[in-house]
Amino acid sequence: MPTKKGMTYLISFKDTFTKKWLGYNYSKSMTSSDAIKSLDDAIIREYGFKIPNNLIVRTDNGVQYISNKFNDVIKLYNININI
Repeated sequence: MPTKKGMTYLISFKDTFTKKWLGYNYSKSMTSSDAIKSLDDAIIREYGFKIPNNLIVRTDNGVQYISNKFNDVIKLYNININI
């Protein structure tokens, strides 16, 4: 989203079944760290600190989602990813 001070980005996670917005991160950048912050926000808001075994994250092919850093977190959390 353009602002007077430059671009800003909203990274969000939404439950595709219920359509509920789970978490987000609003930032001046759109890096893998920003995507991880958004994912963490969604997990904490929806599940506390216990991640369900069958969780699937669907993303586009954005560089932040195909990065090693983001995928390392996905593996650490034992989340299935669908790009």
